Amino acid sequence: NSQVTNHVGQPVAYKLVPSGPACFPLCDIDSPQGRRGAFARNHMWGTRYRPDELYVAGFFSNQSKGDDGITVYSEQHKDESLVDSDLVTWYTFGVNHVVRSEDWPVMPVETVGFRLQPVGFFAGSAAMDVPPSTPKNCHGDSCSKQ
Repeated sequence: NSQVTNHVGQPVAYKLVPSGPACFPLCDIDSPQGRRGAFARNHMWGTRYRPDELYVAGFFSNQSKGDDGITVYSEQHKDESLVDSDLVTWYTFGVNHVVRSEDWPVMPVETVGFRLQPVGFFAGSAAMDVPPSTPKNCHGDSCSKQ
């Protein structure tokens, strides 16, 4: 946000922090699967908010031929600036499962995700002003044992 700066004059923001793997599709980009899943070509996409652009893979991803979705949204509006706009961040994460004999009969679990971490909002930790807690049975330096 270029309109709001923190205590050292830098803009405040959020940082996307992945947890787990991110991968690219194993299929050819020009294959039917590659065109349908074109959103997976990049891990991060950014577009201006538009109420009709709701799905990264398009409205009907199973029937798509690559004529809808984030690649089309990006191409249609490639000359528009994202600065000071309502930004939509499209983050793609996932795994490619390469089958191993050890996976039979129970396939292992892969966990993927992300968190949004505030950057530059605070001058320090808000927890620094919290007074220390005192256990119920303690008074000063002496604590009763039960």
